[in-house]
Amino acid sequence: MRRAAALGLLSLCVACTPGAPRSATGAASDRGGPADLVVRYTATPGSPFEIGKWYRRWARYGITVTNHGSGVALATMLTVTFGDGRPGFAPMPVDPKVFAASAGTCAPRTTPQTPRAVMCRLGNIAPGDTVTVEVGARAHYTGSLHATAEVTSAADPTTDNNTAKTETSLKCEGCGGK
Repeated sequence: MRRAAALGLLSLCVACTPGAPRSATGAASDRGGPADLVVRYTATPGSPFEIGKWYRRWARYGITVTNHGSGVALATMLTVTFGDGRPGFAPMPVDPKVFAASAGTCAPRTTPQTPRAVMCRLGNIAPGDTVTVEVGARAHYTGSLHATAEVTSAADPTTDNNTAKTETSLKCEGCGGK
């Protein structure tokens, strides 16, 4: 029984920093301070963006998530939502797509809570590190395409810089008045 308890404590501390304060369970309780995630668009499609006949062109967006804090951002999530920006109206059809992510996994997601979105599980982001993501949207209408990127981590108490927004004007030459 004592051996099992000792092994259990050992397995909790495999990733512990030597000399770091410990909680009652033996896990490290200090990860160097709070994280401070900042999300930014680094590339957006030109505006107006020509969507192409039959709506075949992808509007591509580059996004960075940087940890400017002194602690690790744990279990970081990025959600990029696309829409037409018309509150109270039925959403216009948009196909989301993931082109690349430098860390973690991303996938298109269409649920009632996150319609027309890309959701990314970026994992842990160390202080000073940056994760880049490239996503896209193919709109089936002309007008405005709004893209909102939001990053979250329980280790980030400063949330005023966790959202970035951009708007792209969409046009279609030769689409029969669309």
